[in-house]
Amino acid sequence: MIIDTKDFALAVVSSSNPNLTVQEKFELYEEARSYAVEQNEIIKKQQSKDQPSVQEKIDHFKQLGL
Repeated sequence: MIIDTKDFALAVVSSSNPNLTVQEKFELYEEARSYAVEQNEIIKKQQSKDQPSVQEKIDHFKQLGL
């Protein structure tokens, strides 16, 4: 599942320790957003691996007589 990186980062910051400084919250936001971007890339790569290629789809349709 691809997640919205901004929403994820905001959720992480909003659920963090309220005693963090603004700078610490900003750094936490950046770290959480970067993490979400990395995870989305991993998910996208996995999904593209799981998808049949165009040629495989064509071959499948040919087998069906289409």
